[in-house]
Amino acid sequence: MIYFCLGLLVLGVLYWLTSINDDEDPDSRVKWPNAFDHLENWHSVRTQNRRKYFRDKDPGVFLLYFVTNPRLDASKIGVGSAGRVFEFLDSHVEPNVESPNFGWKVLRVAEFDSFQGDYEDSKLSAYEAERRAHFYWRKTLGLKPFLRKSGLGYSRYFLDGDIKWGETKGWSETVQASKICEQSTWNFVLKSYPDEVQDVTSQFNSRARKLKVRYFDHLKFDTPPGYSDSQNRVTATLSPESFPADSQAISETIPQALTRSQKKVSGTLQFDSNLHMDLLSVMLSDTGSVRRKAIAYSGIRHKYRVKIVGCSFYQDNLKRFDDEVVFGYLRAEPENEFDKNAVGLYLVDKDFVAYPVGHLRRETAKKVSRDLLRLESVNHQIVPVRVLITGGTKEKPTLGVVAYIKSKAVLFSEDD
Repeated sequence: MIYFCLGLLVLGVLYWLTSINDDEDPDSRVKWPNAFDHLENWHSVRTQNRRKYFRDKDPGVFLLYFVTNPRLDASKIGVGSAGRVFEFLDSHVEPNVESPNFGWKVLRVAEFDSFQGDYEDSKLSAYEAERRAHFYWRKTLGLKPFLRKSGLGYSRYFLDGDIKWGETKGWSETVQASKICEQSTWNFVLKSYPDEVQDVTSQFNSRARKLKVRYFDHLKFDTPPGYSDSQNRVTATLSPESFPADSQAISETIPQALTRSQKKVSGTLQFDSNLHMDLLSVMLSDTGSVRRKAIAYSGIRHKYRVKIVGCSFYQDNLKRFDDEVVFGYLRAEPENEFDKNAVGLYLVDKDFVAYPVGHLRRETAKKVSRDLLRLESVNHQIVPVRVLITGGTKEKPTLGVVAYIKSKAVLFSEDD
């Protein structure tokens, strides 16, 4: 009898535990982690918990840095925290501290701070200033990246508390130093948002030299010659003619039918750098609170993994992205000569230029291409995608992608 009563008591407790949350919202309950959750959170884990700069201060302050290497006749402009600047200053010729310093020197550093002190807004302002400088180098002066992927030295970083060595990244943002006007380049940065930018060079180099002037006539411009200031964004549409000068005829990797379709405007949705800037504004938000009408974004928590094929045909495009986690969108390609239902995946770089890197599987594309076209032409929206770039190692040299749809606007099935 005693065992019978104990058994009833145990059953009652179990029933109470399983029913205690029945009247709560299903989404608020604790769920077992998805097998791919670690990939979705790769970027935040890598930057906040796992991989950290070897020497950093004020990681919440967003900077734009202008560095040069006299030995290589190379210069670079980029954005990031103070740790990114120190990464260049502390780079070595070989991956060990006994080897000579690689030779990077700080020319100038600027800190961006919006009127409201909003970090996300400050970050976008810095990206815009960086883009103006790169436009000046690539478009106005017609200069290509000067260094290759392994040409920036080696730097240390922390990974799970251990010190590691790796190649210093950022080759695509380099230029031949002797062919640029340093003063004009920096003027375009300072004049991008004069009320939000502050020169903080002295914090990194108290003896920074005077900037060189190569083209005196460029000093009179507030923006780079040829740069459109419509809403402070480049407005050239996504076509072979609008790619940066360093694209190395990137249009050769795009089917001709694809090129034709990208010159079209569907309704009021134009596939240009304005749209790409809106995409990055939404996807780079740490809180997920940023919204843009043209981006069919469903929030940080929503994700749906889809398979991307054909990446081997777009290796040059994938190599342009230094970060493991990047952002892009899906686009239906009704004029694709190989498949009228084709759906391409495009990744957007920091110059707000989109590059094709693969396609949805044929079976999946057939299911969703019409919905994507309707979303584009009726709602004037695109489907954002968060992408993890894989490969690029000795064991797996070919680059590939793991793609997560960040929108509920188009439905995918389990086998997609």
